[in-house]
Amino acid sequence: MGNGKGKKSFAHLYPTPYSLFRGKIVLKIYRVGQDSFDRWLEKLESRGEILESRVAEEVQGIIDDVRARGDRALVDYTLKWDGWEVRSPEDLVIGRERLEEAYSS
Repeated sequence: MGNGKGKKSFAHLYPTPYSLFRGKIVLKIYRVGQDSFDRWLEKLESRGEILESRVAEEVQGIIDDVRARGDRALVDYTLKWDGWEVRSPEDLVIGRERLEEAYSS
């Protein structure tokens, strides 16, 4: 996107709490070569790596927990993520008849 002076610029939607409150969007302009643009671009490029790293750590922690505590960990995660209070690991088993009923409905 040009800025009328022959320099390249990059526009980035940058909503602020005030603009959201007023229902407006502020368009922040970053010009290639400026320090602010370089910092913003580095932050943007590394964002995926950081998120991927955090997700991988979280997943590995869950896997380790299930390996260490077995079905008890599954019962705890069922309550945490699904809000379903399971009394025992056997309650996690769903029979064929119930699966077929759920599938056909």
